[in-house]
Amino acid sequence: MTPRARVFISSFLVLCAAVAPLAAQEATGKIEGIVTDQSGAPIANAQVTLVGTAFGALTSDKGYYFMNNVPAGTYTVRAKFIGYTATEVPNTRVLGGQTITRNLKLTPSAVAIGPVVVEAQTNPIVPRDQVTSKTIITSMEHLPVDDPRQVIALTPGVVESGSNNGLVLRGGRPGEANVYIDGAPVRSVGYGRQITQVGTNAVEEASVTTGALGVDFGDAQSGVISYTTKTGGHTYRGSASYETDEPFGNGTSLGVNRIEAAFSGPIPGLSKLTFSFSGILHGQSSCGIANTVVAGTGCTGSGVGQDQVPLYSLGGIDTNVT
Repeated sequence: MTPRARVFISSFLVLCAAVAPLAAQEATGKIEGIVTDQSGAPIANAQVTLVGTAFGALTSDKGYYFMNNVPAGTYTVRAKFIGYTATEVPNTRVLGGQTITRNLKLTPSAVAIGPVVVEAQTNPIVPRDQVTSKTIITSMEHLPVDDPRQVIALTPGVVESGSNNGLVLRGGRPGEANVYIDGAPVRSVGYGRQITQVGTNAVEEASVTTGALGVDFGDAQSGVISYTTKTGGHTYRGSASYETDEPFGNGTSLGVNRIEAAFSGPIPGLSKLTFSFSGILHGQSSCGIANTVVAGTGCTGSGVGQDQVPLYSLGGIDTNVT
């Protein structure tokens, strides 16, 4: 079997699929607000929806509305009522475990016209319901990293202890931090480190809690790392990328090839269900620079083709050389 074949047989492949994700801790948020007319009077029974989703609510007699268990992500909030022009607020980002306030104003109209688009204000520096030291990271797929932990390691109170041991939070020991993916714990009880990895193109947001922890994280000792994966929208979207170091020649190349791809959208025939798939294929043809010589392979970590370099060993009475 050629080295190239061995590489791709042993390549790491992650497949994250989400179909109508369940509402889990730190994976969903809340949207609330008040719908009023131009004079500031509340509008009762106005319909508020998240465009392209099944989420919706009616306002109370005081114009108040709320939507719970909204998956983390960016949405367009729309409000409408008979006799008024519909209003839309695009680019509303919902953060996991946080409450976002979006107030909307409707303009009276006797003739139906298109919706009025309102520029929304940015999310507050300290989101509502955040009562502890917490850092939230979004748009991770646009950063020059191939592992979400590389970004988390740059946040205050976090130190990288090595790929085998995991991240260290607040000066604790490796493995003392709880790790969640969509609210499900993925920390190994036996080894204390994260046993399930997630690709950058599958992460909607990541949060790092280094302050005082709530009762829902009772077994966390030094902190909490929480990942929220992406969900599908009302339109089809996809992305792909390819990285390689082979064009630089065998003298400096390690034969690294990495392919990332993601695709999401609605499920045909089921308007309320969506899907999101993402995958990573990573291959390397030679040892890493930090690796030692592997007996019998000639792999020194200097580049592709180094397995053809002969190894020399001092001969002795009881020395066998293959």
